[in-house]
Amino acid sequence: MGKYREKIGKHLFGGVIFLRICLVGDFSENRDEGLKNIAHYLAGELSKYHDVMRFNVNRFFSPKSLISLKKFKPQIIHYIPGPTIKSFLITKTLGKYCEAKTVMSAPQPRISTIFNRLIYLIRPNLILVQSKKSESMFKSFGIQTDFLPNGVDIQKFIPVSQDTKIKLRYKYRIEPDKFTILHVGHLMARRNLEVFKNMKNQDNQILIVASEYLRFDNRIYKKLKDIGCIIFGGYYDSIEEIYALADCYIFPVKRGYTILTPLSVMEAMACNLPVITTKFEGLTAFFDEGKGLIFVENEGDLLIKLEELKVDSPEIRNREKVLPYSWDNITMKLIKIYEEVLNY
Repeated sequence: MGKYREKIGKHLFGGVIFLRICLVGDFSENRDEGLKNIAHYLAGELSKYHDVMRFNVNRFFSPKSLISLKKFKPQIIHYIPGPTIKSFLITKTLGKYCEAKTVMSAPQPRISTIFNRLIYLIRPNLILVQSKKSESMFKSFGIQTDFLPNGVDIQKFIPVSQDTKIKLRYKYRIEPDKFTILHVGHLMARRNLEVFKNMKNQDNQILIVASEYLRFDNRIYKKLKDIGCIIFGGYYDSIEEIYALADCYIFPVKRGYTILTPLSVMEAMACNLPVITTKFEGLTAFFDEGKGLIFVENEGDLLIKLEELKVDSPEIRNREKVLPYSWDNITMKLIKIYEEVLNY
């Protein structure tokens, strides 16, 4: 069927429009970083319905990759890990090279307004935004926008019984009877992880799963280890088990140092863990606070909310909140967006 679709391109057959889509992103093997996971899941879900080419952004200057792209004849080129001025230039170049419509995701916008005029000249056909602030900024550049949140794997990340939680703690050599606080992400100073030093006590244990994809800060590692934090380094294919063994998920990262809608927060929500997180625009745009989802502005609020959570034991409805954002649902919305872009 794939070769047939490649020949016919966009073709109405049985009420379905088959598209040729090139996704530009990081498709390396270990999915130990948010943008990698977004690329992986979108490629997998879109491939169920359309022809998808995975174009590794790190091979932009590879003649072999460019020849393969030209041969594929994409109708849509979708750049995922952006946007930056570099990604605007790459997307514009690939779009011209293939005579394709261009789409960019904006999970972590890093744009300086000094490039206003340049952005207008190299703008894509559409940018997918995750906050009102991003929408306003890109519209000021004369760029068409649409809202598209990140998704979550609701089959992989699921709630478990208390018995299963305890068994998983024994499996990973975590004390079974302590209140277990989890964080998943990069071990870097700018991620504000030193806040955990004020949470460690005889009742709490803190587990950090630290990706080694970006720089692994040994100074922060030593500080956290010295106060008794448990740190798992590297990539865990069964990361859902580690979410499942926790009592609470905390995401203390400051604004500007992560994607607008952190995947780890959504994964914790899918496991129906209570979540305390910095108040990101990409979260408040799609989720209401309450029922186990707690937004904080600063470290002091975080510590207060943690103690309140332990005392009050509120009803947790985070999985219910996140179910509409399954990767399948997000992909269905994205396909409709692609079809609209082709009519621009």
